[in-house]
Amino acid sequence: MFTAKLIKQEANHLFSLGRVEEALLKYCEALDICPLKFRNERMAIYSNKAQCNLLLKKADLAISDSTRALCLSNPTNSHGKSLWRRSQAYDMKGMAKESLMDCIMFMNGFVKSNENKNVKVPYHVARMFCKQMDATWLFGTACSKSKVIHNVNVPLVENTCEIEGDNKIENEGNYEDQPCDQKTSFMPARPRTAKIRTELHRI
Repeated sequence: MFTAKLIKQEANHLFSLGRVEEALLKYCEALDICPLKFRNERMAIYSNKAQCNLLLKKADLAISDSTRALCLSNPTNSHGKSLWRRSQAYDMKGMAKESLMDCIMFMNGFVKSNENKNVKVPYHVARMFCKQMDATWLFGTACSKSKVIHNVNVPLVENTCEIEGDNKIENEGNYEDQPCDQKTSFMPARPRTAKIRTELHRI
């Protein structure tokens, strides 16, 4: 286990230097020697592999790795970073519904884990949500029946980078156990309000 952690740390360092392909190989090496009983550690490594594959534009591999990480999370499908990474990978493949579902699960988990800290949903996540809502048009039937469309002002925060500091590799096995400043390190200073279009069914 100790050796696996050392290799993961080496992979993290390679990633921070922008040597993504080399980092990916190191994560694979760490997985090979990490005992199966260390679920949190394996979850983190799989999630980091997913991030590498995202940057290498290998969407299928990113989906596979993030799904494995989510299967190892406790409870299942609760690991925020893996949900967000898989949402992005689905988006790469044009799978809007799947991307939207993961985005919603990420947003729910983010809000619940920060409900007493007065933090806001990251702007880039809300933007993905709006994009996939438009792509899937899930409320199209309700809209056609009611013709009622409301513009709702939702307080958001704008991020300084496209992938929310998510190209930061995860060093801890459990997202929920990370300090608040690690989980919200991508939160910027400037507030932003986005308009989310919702369609209501008139009864």
